[in-house]
Amino acid sequence: MLDESGTLREHDLRAELTEQIGAAGRTVSAHGPWLAVDRADFRLPGQGWKIHVSARPSTLLETIRRMTPVLLETPCHFKVVRSGELLRDLNSANTGPGSIGKAVTVYAERAAVAPLARALAECLAGLDGPRIVSDRRVRPDAPVYYRYGPFSPSYEVNEDGDLELVVTDPAGHTHPGVAGDTFWQPPWDPDPLLTEVPAARAAGPSETPAPSETSETSAPTGADEAKDVVLGGRYRMVCGLTTNGKGYVYRAVDLRNDRRVIVKEARPHVNEDAHGRDSKARLRNERYALEMLKDLDTVPGVIDHFRHGDQEYLVVSEMGEMPLGQEIAERGLYGSEPAPDGRGLRTLAARLLSLLDQVHQRGVLVRDLNPTNIVLDDASGRPTLIDFEISHVAGEGPPMSAGTPGYSSRAQERNEPATPEDDYYSLGATLYYAATGLPPTWMTGDPHNHDVSRAAVVLDGRGGMTAEVLGLLSADPAARRAAADAIRAGRFDGEPAVARSGRTASLELDEVIRHTLGAVTGHARRLMAGEGFDKGRVTSPINLYRGSAGVGVELLHHAVAGDEAARDLARALAYWTGGFQILRGGRPGLYTGDTGTAVFLAAAGAALDDPGLAAIAEPMARPVLPRVTVPDQHKGLAGIGAGQLLIWRLTGDDGRLGIAAECAARLVEHDPTRAVRENAPDYDDCASLSQTLGYAHGIAGTSHFLLDFHTATGDDDAGRAARQGYDVLADHFGQVLQAAMSASAKPMHASFCQGTAGMGASLVRAARDLRDDRYLDLARDAAAVCHDLAPRMYALTQCCGLAGIGELFLDLARTTGETAYDRQAERVARLILSRAGGPDDAPVFPDTSLSETSGDWSTGSSGILSFLRRLRTPGEPRVWLDPFALPGSAARTRAKPPANVEALPV
Repeated sequence: MLDESGTLREHDLRAELTEQIGAAGRTVSAHGPWLAVDRADFRLPGQGWKIHVSARPSTLLETIRRMTPVLLETPCHFKVVRSGELLRDLNSANTGPGSIGKAVTVYAERAAVAPLARALAECLAGLDGPRIVSDRRVRPDAPVYYRYGPFSPSYEVNEDGDLELVVTDPAGHTHPGVAGDTFWQPPWDPDPLLTEVPAARAAGPSETPAPSETSETSAPTGADEAKDVVLGGRYRMVCGLTTNGKGYVYRAVDLRNDRRVIVKEARPHVNEDAHGRDSKARLRNERYALEMLKDLDTVPGVIDHFRHGDQEYLVVSEMGEMPLGQEIAERGLYGSEPAPDGRGLRTLAARLLSLLDQVHQRGVLVRDLNPTNIVLDDASGRPTLIDFEISHVAGEGPPMSAGTPGYSSRAQERNEPATPEDDYYSLGATLYYAATGLPPTWMTGDPHNHDVSRAAVVLDGRGGMTAEVLGLLSADPAARRAAADAIRAGRFDGEPAVARSGRTASLELDEVIRHTLGAVTGHARRLMAGEGFDKGRVTSPINLYRGSAGVGVELLHHAVAGDEAARDLARALAYWTGGFQILRGGRPGLYTGDTGTAVFLAAAGAALDDPGLAAIAEPMARPVLPRVTVPDQHKGLAGIGAGQLLIWRLTGDDGRLGIAAECAARLVEHDPTRAVRENAPDYDDCASLSQTLGYAHGIAGTSHFLLDFHTATGDDDAGRAARQGYDVLADHFGQVLQAAMSASAKPMHASFCQGTAGMGASLVRAARDLRDDRYLDLARDAAAVCHDLAPRMYALTQCCGLAGIGELFLDLARTTGETAYDRQAERVARLILSRAGGPDDAPVFPDTSLSETSGDWSTGSSGILSFLRRLRTPGEPRVWLDPFALPGSAARTRAKPPANVEALPV
């Protein structure tokens, strides 16, 4: 019944449930990670008070055996996590705090909630599980909780165009339905257990949840609450530093001596491994490791260890406020030649290896060396090591099964016995980050993730110790030892590595495109199947940014090129998208709203010669523009107008041109450049650039739409406003370039959405349509910055990533005819391929999470596919920024602009 680690398997869990419910007329069915138990005559309410039972993998079977007879006595619906292994994942710190512990969820009529919750608490008394922070507890000795929330999914579209779970009050107003890290009391529905307290007290104190018992005592839950709270009688909280499901880490002051300290919280039964070791065990493990290292002044000293409620706290000395990762972000990458203050990669390598040697000599393996866990001393800049929760002491049993993705060796990822060579790998990954601003691996768990030849493409000689860094990253432990010996001896080889993986040595675009199209096809099918809709927040299924509109438009380009499978799928996806429009409350924007969706359906109707799709698109995305107060491309007037122009060019519908005219008129009236002319942005802050000068939210985007409208219609006001926008952008562009070329430049300085790739794309079109070489020169400058920052881009995608940079090079190649820009686009493609998972002939592109893959357009593989397709076919227009090039019937529907275009009346 249990697997080799003592964990309940799904087959046996299902058998246990089936045996108990068979005579009761209930049914068991699988839904995502759950086994759902239904009663045919029970009508599930839409929302209400739900009951949760917390459990651990080791107590799941006993929990089911005890609770099921009680649940069968009450009309209800309940679901159980499908296996002990899935429960282990659910109870990990990687899960949202509001979900941890919820092994069982029970849905019952309101009148039954209180008696059923008490009955469950009675039968489960003595069992334990992780505390469910979003709920109130029925009684302190039982793992039974409750909260108000949705029973069946009810969604509302938020400002980003995503669907969020909601509950609705009697007045029709919606409230967030997703569980958070605190309990929420709906003002219209009193707590069912507290409102029945008098009656419950008559039945006995063991069944009565006194008000103070319904919300567990805990430490402060955030930075604001932390202030002035004292823990352990002497540690005043200053601020929260980090938080996840296992607890908070605080900066505090020891009131006995005014010394700054770090307080680490550990909640019970979270992050429990196959050996039963949880977050509290990890905290104790850290204390043990630090006490073995107490003679070192380069690791924290243990000050205190105490309990508060069911949590434990470890107090250690503060080693400084500047983690290495933050220092790199602020001061720039580490180079081969040391700065006047000695800052250089070789010096850093020698110091960190010396630290590791000292730790290893005392019998401790670090197991979690990374740029976050290296803190630089405030006064001297000397590196110190922190966070020894998963460290391993020789002879102390199996190591903790954890590590930081991107910084753990393949052996550590597979939970093999701990070795010093694992720490050498982490050292190599950290040095790689210091030299490039990136971790050396992506797609954690991918068997091809640790191919050093791919890492070498990005490293490319940076830091002056290529051989040593790649040696530390080698799959061969002996090579890691040799690299460490070379660093100790001061021997460094900085020549760029010659070897490249097969996928980057020569660009086989046809094969890469074929495989990526297959991956995007699979994503589209999963999207239509509704995968992922059981989550609290669902990225909008039908918008351009992360939904079917972006995926579908890319599929159309393959369909019109003769791919029949893509044609059939694009048609099916378009009709599915049209059907999804029955969900009301969508936003009007281009990237996150209905306008992008309407563009896809109109394009599908034209490209596939399908009047049905054209008819579905016809009434869509005709917004009430006075309600749109945002000017930008992403979700505002510029994007809406740009989308309306795309539809007009596809259909010839003059109504669309009228909406675009009204968008242009409103932008001209409100002047998007005013704020920038009055207050210059912070050029070092990419968020500031994004909101002022960038393409997604700033002048580069609004000016592009105004220029496009002027080019299509000859509208003089739009033309003057566009040129004014480009002139303002030009006035600030020198400072933007200076910030993007500084040592502290961020990768996002080169991004499409916020930085120079998007600004440059807009300037290319200004140079072309306004015939002004000044703008072309600025676009060239933008491309030069993008060329330098490209290897540091953390994402591979259109938004925030390499694909958006590659598109700028193709824009310039198309406009100037210079093949040098094609070569730069090819270099970007090689960078993308070097950081993909999967084998050489079947790359798997990580999305912006870096750990998973998706088919989304802005943040996933379909946008990368757009770039690769355009790279293979020189001269193709850029999807979404230029008019679509669709053959056949679509071409015949394009209209010439009317002689006089007037804005639609408000």
